[in-house]
Amino acid sequence: MTDALVPPETAPTKGVTKREAQRAHERLQACREQVETSFMDLCQAIAEACEVRAWEFYGSTPPDPYFWQHFELHPRTWRRLKSIDDGLRALPAPERPEARKAFAQIGTHKAAVLMPLMGQVDDKTGAAGTA
Repeated sequence: MTDALVPPETAPTKGVTKREAQRAHERLQACREQVETSFMDLCQAIAEACEVRAWEFYGSTPPDPYFWQHFELHPRTWRRLKSIDDGLRALPAPERPEARKAFAQIGTHKAAVLMPLMGQVDDKTGAAGTA
């Protein structure tokens, strides 16, 4: 990703100032970061709801109807998001912020695929199954 502005000789000249373009660019970047943070917060909120079995207090015995009726989250979706949070919790605390940001950037599908592999590769040898 680059934040570099287009050189003045190739910049659009249709009455848009550099300041307006930069403001729009910065707003878009801030919104993207908010989406990433919100995504990871949702993963954490789902895991917390599972820990306390929140669905039992809202009339659901299995969790699937609870997540669908109250939040429109399909079973595969909420389970995938929970697995992402589970994987982050399995990491040592100092590594979590960096991993959280990385998983937010790659999205739910790729992050969920990587979660089962967390801790299964030795950092020194690269060998699988050493954890």
